[in-house]
Amino acid sequence: MQLYIRYAQAVSDGNVNEAVAILDRARRLQEFEAASEGNGEPESEFEMQVRDHIERRFQQEEDFRQLIIESQVGCKGFRIDLAIRRLDSPGYLLGIECDGKTYHYSKTARFRDVWRQDILERYGWKIHRIWSPNWWLNPQAEVDKVVTKLRTII
Repeated sequence: MQLYIRYAQAVSDGNVNEAVAILDRARRLQEFEAASEGNGEPESEFEMQVRDHIERRFQQEEDFRQLIIESQVGCKGFRIDLAIRRLDSPGYLLGIECDGKTYHYSKTARFRDVWRQDILERYGWKIHRIWSPNWWLNPQAEVDKVVTKLRTII
């Protein structure tokens, strides 16, 4: 909406260069949003390990055999590391965020993640975070937490 208002103002002012720049930005945002939808590849070894452990657990439990995990699922311009859904349903039950290398090196990463999670939850996502230090100490306990959360959702 803000881009539209800026575009309308630029056209009203006769500022062709600004209007073209705004249209270009809107096109790039639209392409980014479209590209962010769908299934991608895990971005780190940590995400791959988390995904593998959870998938093995799903195969062990009858209640979870119809669940699948997708990596790097896009939503409103954001990426969710792992997203769990039913095989026969397009909606996601749970998003899983894994802290990565940049999280530990960036002073603003925690604030950005809290802000991002808040926005995603406003769009209906249920988010569970797996912290790498906890994972390295006890991956099974972290998988158990995911299973417990899923049981409350299903």
